[in-house]
Amino acid sequence: MRCSSSVAALLGALAYSGCLGHGPATPGEGSIEAQASWEVPLGVLGAGAEDLDVEIRSKALACLVRRAPEPGGGTWTARALWDPSPYVRRAAIRALARRLEETEARDALASVVGRADVDPYTRGLAGTVLADAGDKRVAGVLSEAWRTASAPWQAAPLALAAARMGDPQAPAAVARALEGGEFPLEVSFFLSIGRSGLSGLAPALVEAAASVEEDLLLPVAAALVGLGAPEGEALFDQALSGSEDQQMEALDILAFLPGDVARRLVRSAARGDGHPARYARLLRVGWQETSSKEAVRAAVDPDREIRSLAIQALGRALHSSSRDDRAHGALVQALSDPEPVVRLEAIRSLGRIGHPEDRDLFLPFLASGSGRPDLFEIEAASAILCPGPP
Repeated sequence: MRCSSSVAALLGALAYSGCLGHGPATPGEGSIEAQASWEVPLGVLGAGAEDLDVEIRSKALACLVRRAPEPGGGTWTARALWDPSPYVRRAAIRALARRLEETEARDALASVVGRADVDPYTRGLAGTVLADAGDKRVAGVLSEAWRTASAPWQAAPLALAAARMGDPQAPAAVARALEGGEFPLEVSFFLSIGRSGLSGLAPALVEAAASVEEDLLLPVAAALVGLGAPEGEALFDQALSGSEDQQMEALDILAFLPGDVARRLVRSAARGDGHPARYARLLRVGWQETSSKEAVRAAVDPDREIRSLAIQALGRALHSSSRDDRAHGALVQALSDPEPVVRLEAIRSLGRIGHPEDRDLFLPFLASGSGRPDLFEIEAASAILCPGPP
């Protein structure tokens, strides 16, 4: 079983593939009645918002920020954005990106950009979300921040957001940082470059590919692909010809890259019978390029990772398609899988699809009896209160 690579583990948007060992053995082992009120999942998330586990806390607060009836997420947003963990703050920022029609949500994001106590990658993310919304109120703050940063790697995310807001000198600051090649493992930053449209950064990314740490090579390649530079495709080709772990890591990232290049690479990787080829074929199911039949079969494969990947694929495929009873049935059956990682993926996938009639399927996971919410409870509560894509 291949547990999460460091790259995949740091991409909040990427599929979960961790190694778990807890949770109810079957969805029938709960003490919550089928007619449980909304107060139960809200209570679970409220408890999760105070948990010491960063993964639990971030997931709970992100859903509460999305769900809160108060404009801009109310006090839940304030709590999340003042959390000591950057991981929690960034999850809240992504949740606020779902509420950009609200002035209060944009105000909260602007406040993060202006806080010198917040790390530059979190500030840069908030600035990028505002730039995506066409809100340039913090353009001056970002420009001043990148100019006064103490190191190029600290200036880079601030300059990227400033460039998106029209600072003419900011792209050069990002390029200088890339050419230096010294970056923390901030994968999402490179994906943001790929989405930025700043094609002039491609030469600096090519130079960075020769000097960054190995864990950042494929994120650099993803940025190049996003900017339309052929060197990115070549780097993925190289990874897809490497070890199985390298191939799987490349597919982890390609799974969430838009565009023809990613799809062409995955179609090529899908040829053959090895583990990566099976993963690639399941990605094609998730993209609705092929029938769900292969994923339905893989959902009962002896290999737990294949089962987990199949459940992910079905969750993506069914989100925007008409009801597929056989595929939906495979997801429901996976709620009783003997492996925790597969059960957890089934909860997430059914939550992603967001059919109202599936709500009762999550209720048995809301009572672990542990005295504090575990990840199964948090995911089940989120599936009820925050359905749809993450």
